[in-house]
Amino acid sequence: MVLGAGSLHTWRPLSTPAVRWRRTFAVTSPARLQSSELKVSSNSDTSRIFTEATQLVDNGHWRLCDQGEGLERDFKFKTFAATWDFMNDIAAECKMQRHHPEWTNVFTRTHIKWTTHNPRGLSAKDTHMARFCDDVATRRGEMVSSASGDSDAAATAKV
Repeated sequence: MVLGAGSLHTWRPLSTPAVRWRRTFAVTSPARLQSSELKVSSNSDTSRIFTEATQLVDNGHWRLCDQGEGLERDFKFKTFAATWDFMNDIAAECKMQRHHPEWTNVFTRTHIKWTTHNPRGLSAKDTHMARFCDDVATRRGEMVSSASGDSDAAATAKV
């Protein structure tokens, strides 16, 4: 079937979306975590973990995972060397803290997940290491996506 000029359907290339959504800035504060969303490790201070997790999620790039038992985040760097240096810094702190992440690395990207396996849930070590990762990423020149939600081409180095 061939659609002509009088057809009801307009032709549009598949690569161009019909509507382009842009992220706008809201005047309200970000939604806070609900205590029911977190599963805190039984040997941890629930109010402290709730406060720290809320700060990491609301003020950073961290998100809850594993039904509230963990925190995860993606990091991107300009070069593989910077990514490797970031991972080495994290590994050294892991050894000192005796707490290790679940992580993956592909070229300039690293995905990190912090959770406590015994007893299960989110612990102070998880929130400490998440903050540590943020600090090291800043020092190592993490690439941060633009606020408009555009692709990696629009990524800029965090200063």
